[in-house]
Amino acid sequence: MDFDLSSEQLALQERYRDFGAGLFTADEAFSADADQRFDRDKWRLCAKEGLLGLNIETQYGGLGLD
Repeated sequence: MDFDLSSEQLALQERYRDFGAGLFTADEAFSADADQRFDRDKWRLCAKEGLLGLNIETQYGGLGLD
């Protein structure tokens, strides 16, 4: 079995890694995690970026990814 990511998956991984790095500093991410909170405006930005529907089928408005 080949568990390596495809070039499409690697590109998506890089895109969302860059998005996350622009959204939070490491300290902000650790603090939010420790406090079990996530800023509503940042949540909306994640939704706009498509992060909330990655594995939802396209017929239901998601990206249909595995």
